[in-house]
Amino acid sequence: MNDEQLGNPLTAEAECDFCIELNGGTDHLFQDIVKNTDISRIVLSNGGLRVFPGLGMLADGHLLISPTYHAKSCFQLYPDDAIGLIHLIKEIRDKIQKNTGKTPILFEHGNPTTCESNCSTCIEHAHLHVLPFDPGMLPVIQQERRLIGSSPLISNPLSHAQVTEPYLMLVDTNLVLHFFSTDDAPRQYLRHLYARLIGQPELGSWVPNISAEQTITNANHYRVLLNT
Repeated sequence: MNDEQLGNPLTAEAECDFCIELNGGTDHLFQDIVKNTDISRIVLSNGGLRVFPGLGMLADGHLLISPTYHAKSCFQLYPDDAIGLIHLIKEIRDKIQKNTGKTPILFEHGNPTTCESNCSTCIEHAHLHVLPFDPGMLPVIQQERRLIGSSPLISNPLSHAQVTEPYLMLVDTNLVLHFFSTDDAPRQYLRHLYARLIGQPELGSWVPNISAEQTITNANHYRVLLNT
């Protein structure tokens, strides 16, 4: 489904690495790493959303969900994709649970405003992280960050939710959305917190931990798991 059909002013941007890759282009970071245009890391599509393993993964099973158009927050998704995201989250969650016996969590550093965000939400293209298990993130975040609000995922299509400031979002194992303030949060706070809680703080920064082999292996695995 293209941008005109969806009736949303957001479109792919020519200089955005995510936009290029998720729309089938070849001049992007993943291709620079693997140097093979026949290899894709996209494992599942739903409307304008794509699912794919990350680069610099925090753990095997670390997936990203991202739109093909240039948004900086899940709150900027097309209405159809906001609903589709809920279905994707539930589908991925159920299949990972069935396959591993563990319940995944999700998080996002997002900015639904038009203002420049602070360093904890330094994103250029929205991407929701799916992590294969919960190391106990919520109690720590509750101690360290100001809560903006919480809402059950099932009753809260993200494009209609009311968060009007840069945020840190955690979707817990009970499918409850928790939004926290980014005030004074360090760069990539949620990534670093997950890495610290699993006892591998060195994984908090993604660039030094890029592994084409790990990403491709996970793409092959989840392409089968999520499409059966």
